[in-house]
This record gives sequence, structure tokens and C-alpha cells, in this order.
Amino acid sequence: MVDQFLIGGHRNFIYLISSDGQALVVDPQSDLTPWQNRLRELGAKLTGVLLTHTHWDHVAGVPAIVDQYGAEKIPIYVHELDARRMSQSAPAVLEHFSFVKEGDRIRVGSLSLEVLHTPGHSAGECCYYLAGQPPQLFTGDTVFVGDVGRTDLETGSTEEMFTTLQRLKKLAPETVIYPGHDYGKTKTTSIVQECKQSAAWRCRTTEELDAIP
Repeated sequence: MVDQFLIGGHRNFIYLISSDGQALVVDPQSDLTPWQNRLRELGAKLTGVLLTHTHWDHVAGVPAIVDQYGAEKIPIYVHELDARRMSQSAPAVLEHFSFVKEGDRIRVGSLSLEVLHTPGHSAGECCYYLAGQPPQLFTGDTVFVGDVGRTDLETGSTEEMFTTLQRLKKLAPETVIYPGHDYGKTKTTSIVQECKQSAAWRCRTTEELDAIP
């Protein structure tokens, strides 16, 4: 089960992925209340935090989670190339880091999410792929509805974003995309929709992608 919450002035989407009494939270903002209320409704236990990347608006809730759930040793899953942004975090936070890489699998109840390393917006950006009918993809700032993440920030790369998009195009067309921000006309999208509506997805070269305003 996937629950979506719109939180914060930057219109971040936070996700709760739950199965069989366990749950993962994706990119927690500083306000933990909405998804924690849902966690209680489900009677589920938080078993991990998934970070797509470590820009501040996607990790603001991490210290509070560690403070509240620290005794339960809840892992914070993050790619090592992005974890460095949080190197000055409190030792209690750093102790919970669990580094992920391409192809790793993270379990929650009976579900298994696959880690896809998808650089472009950030060097250590990851998407989390959940097989099913339909498949589901949690994209952070890699893909929005009708757009993709910017590549002009620190460790961003238009060339890597182009390569990432070519890879994502190969996923099943019906794959549901859960973006990291509410920037589009709808709350979710899909591979087939983005191939039709997104100029970035239709680019044939890095240069074409770089030329999009």
C-alpha cells in the first residue's frame, strides 16, 4: 500500500509504503504528523527511511525520526555519494545510515523494493522500484509530472540525467511514477505518459536536453 502526503512550502511529496504491519517512509519532511497518523491507523511499525537524495527539503525530518525511533535502530537508506551532504549531522543520525547501491533490495513486509541509481539531479540520486500490477517507481527529484529535475545544482549532470531517462524509458509503460514534488497537473504519472507529454523524455541527445529552458 502506498500513501502520499503533500507537506511543506516546497510542495514535497512524502510517501508511506506499508505491507504486513511494516512501513517505510520516503524523503521525510520536517512535519512527521501526517504520515505518523496514518502509521497509527494502519497499526504498522516504521522499519526504515528511504532517501532518494539528500537535498535539505528531502531530509529535514530525519533528525526527528532518529530522535523518536532511535532505540529501534531504524535504518536510513541512502546512496553513499549523497550521504556526504549529511556528514555534519549528529553522530546519532550517522549511525543509522545504511548505504545502498544499484540493484540492492529493501524489504518491507512481503514487498521488496529495488534500488535504481539514477544520477542527474544529484550524483547519488536513487529511485526505488516496486514490481507489481502495475509496477511503481518513487523518483524523488529525478522525474516530476511533465518534467525532470534540474541538473545545474552541485553534483548535478545533464549528461547523467539523459542517460538516466533512457534507462527509465525501458521500464514497463504502465509503471506508476510517484514524484518528489507536486509540480504537475496530477499527483502521479506513468512512464507512458511522460514519454508522451514531457519534452525532456523526447530528447534524443544530451544537447537537446540541455537546451530545454
